[in-house]
Order: sequence, then structure tokens, then C-alpha cells
Amino acid sequence: MSEDGVGRGHSSENGGSGEIEEWPGRGPLAAEDTPCPSPSKFGSFGDRPGSIRPGGLTEPLLAGEGDSPALGGWARLGTDAWKRRASMVFICYLVLVGDGNRGLVLPTLQGYLGKFGGTSKAVGIANAGFSAGRLLAAPIYGYWMDKRNTGEVVLFSMVVCAACNLLYTYASYAGSIDKYVNPAVVIVASRTILGFGASILGVGRAYIAKQTSKAERGPYIAVLCALQYAGFTLTAFISMIDFKGVESLSLTKYNLPGFVLVVSYVVGIAFLLTVPNTLFD
Repeated sequence: MSEDGVGRGHSSENGGSGEIEEWPGRGPLAAEDTPCPSPSKFGSFGDRPGSIRPGGLTEPLLAGEGDSPALGGWARLGTDAWKRRASMVFICYLVLVGDGNRGLVLPTLQGYLGKFGGTSKAVGIANAGFSAGRLLAAPIYGYWMDKRNTGEVVLFSMVVCAACNLLYTYASYAGSIDKYVNPAVVIVASRTILGFGASILGVGRAYIAKQTSKAERGPYIAVLCALQYAGFTLTAFISMIDFKGVESLSLTKYNLPGFVLVVSYVVGIAFLLTVPNTLFD
């Protein structure tokens, strides 16, 4: 201690001398000031089956063995690095298509419902149902991903989305199958269930967070968010194409967006099941 009573450093017990530890400007270290021990890096949460956690906060999982930590994840080479890159690209694609479920469909939704007697109220219900489906699915997908793996979640999501978009595309056939079924009701129902399947953004962000270091995480998630907004805004321009229709496929400008989304999800399913990746690890 200095003459003015203010600590200039700190000392600790040494050989049972009984010295009290002091901190600068505070005097003796009280019991309540004792620093708590740091918890384990990830705790029991990171030990759950199916959870993939980085081995360190400065070494991205996108790197291969022997790679320099100064390089970014995409510049690295390694035995499994390309599988991780393929998985990251796939997640980005899925988020882009996921918000395309809104951007592609919204410009023509009212006209499509109007063909079957649907009103602006039906459009509102369809949009609300889509958002409600995403709201309900998000926590379920997060729990499922943590308990199992990312691959199962995205595969289920794509199958649901492909089926709902197929139903949306050919809703007009519902009336011919059963005269009591209104195609407008089928469209609204398909959009609601589609929202449940398309709630994949949270899964994508979680996977990116698990597969990148702390230093890389921000840029990767920023790219993912940019693709989300691109899926909602840029895909809307497809609906502006003066599409004359394909009679053999019963396609018009109103149900073309649904067909495009079906093809997009079929491509995604084929990629997931045929291209080696780390999503099922």
C-alpha cells in the first residue's frame, strides 16, 4: 500500500504469511469480489448428440489439417474442407429458395385465388398462415437439429416444401377430384403448411455458427441474411415475365411460381442425397 492508502498493486498469500490480497484503488479483496471460475467452453449443451462445435474459437472448421490459420475458410484446403464448403453453399441455396416461397408467389397470389373466387381476405389468410407456419416450426426445427443433425431437418423441410408447392401449382384439379373442394381453400392450406416447411432460416444460421470460428461468423451470417432478402425481393421479378403458359404442363403465369419452386426443391433434394456433405454428421 502507498502512503495515501491507495493500492498500487496486489499481493497474495505466500507461504502462510497471511497477507491479504489487494487490488488497485479498492483495498483488500473481499470474499464477494472473488472472481468466479470460468465455465467450460460449451458446457453440457455442446455435448448433446448431433451437436457440432468448433474445436477452438480461432480455428474454423472449414479448414483442413495443416492449413495456416491466417487464411479464410474458403481459401483452405483439406480432406473434408470441400465437403464443408458444399454444405455451406447448400445452406445458402436453401435459404435463398426458402424466401423465394414468398417473393415468387406474392405478385400472382391474388390473381391466382381470384380465378377460383378467392377475395383479398383469402390472400390475407394465406399470407398469415404462411407466417404462422414458420413461427411454429422454428423452435421445433432448432430442437430437432440439436438432438439429431442438420441433414434430417433440411431434408424434411424440402420434402414438405416440394409437396406443398406441387399442391399449390395444381390446385385447380382439386375441384375435378371432389366437387365440394374449393381450389382456393387448397391454395390457402398449401401456403400454410408450406410456411411450416420453409422455416429454415434459423437452422441455416445455427449451422453457419457451428461451422465457423468467432472471427468468421459475422461475415458468413451476413451473407446468409443477404441471400434471405434476395430470395424475397429479387425472385419477385420472375413473376413479371410475360409467360404465355405451357399447356402440356397446365402452367399459366399464376401457377408458374409454384412449379419453379417444385423444381428448385427437387434439385436441392438431389444435391443433399448425392453430393458428399457434412450435414448428416
